[in-house]
Amino acid sequence: MGDPHRRADLAQAGRDLHRAPRVRDGDHRRAGGVDRPRLLKPELGGRFEHLESVRAEPVVHSAPFTFIDYSDSLGRFRPNPAVQGGGIQSALAGLRLDWDSAAIETRLRVHLEVAHQSSTAVGIPVTDPFFGQLTLDGDVTFPTFRRQTLHVYAHVVATTGGDTPLQRWAYLGGPGTLPTIDLLSLGGDQLVYIDAHYAIPIRRWTIRGLGAPSFELREALGGAAFQEFPRLEQLSGVRLALGYLYTEWLVDPARRTSKFSAGISLF
Repeated sequence: MGDPHRRADLAQAGRDLHRAPRVRDGDHRRAGGVDRPRLLKPELGGRFEHLESVRAEPVVHSAPFTFIDYSDSLGRFRPNPAVQGGGIQSALAGLRLDWDSAAIETRLRVHLEVAHQSSTAVGIPVTDPFFGQLTLDGDVTFPTFRRQTLHVYAHVVATTGGDTPLQRWAYLGGPGTLPTIDLLSLGGDQLVYIDAHYAIPIRRWTIRGLGAPSFELREALGGAAFQEFPRLEQLSGVRLALGYLYTEWLVDPARRTSKFSAGISLF
């Protein structure tokens, strides 16, 4: 399965898949107070992997399992981007920072990979086998007026150097990122995704076990491209959340389309 850091959003239902036997090693150190209001966790490591594609076309016997919509493009029979395969050897470095100050919560994850491609499984020549990729995940939550809060999440992938293998591309589109755009339709080695929620809790309707429902204004910006800064798509809409349950309606002003959805969110 592809690395979690390549996901635009770990909660999204669709994801690109490939097989990769790996050997990985690393070390990390923690720093923080007794009550851990701040956590600093640097990481160093290495990884050796050999990759191959899985089901690039909708084959019945290897399709993902689902209860409903098995013939829908967002259900069972969906596109799965192929990879070039072959071997990749990587040096890894990372940093995790958690910082809670008063009512402000900040989370930051930085992942750096410096890699070398030793071969490809489909015979594609590699003119420059060295490349580097930086992945950043960050989110901040802070109060605004009364009990209202603003939460902003950002995911950035930046790649430089030689030929970026397809297994290091990142994708947007579909549930969890930009629902009005087809699943995995935006891809490349450069990606920007920003998701902002302005939440207004409705305290008078508190439900035992689920808490108070929350009315949210949502704004999402995102894009992906190959070796250039991506063109950003924009979605705006409203969301009603109750515990892990949510329903939302998003509008794509450029395409003049909209999307209504409901589901379960664990984040």
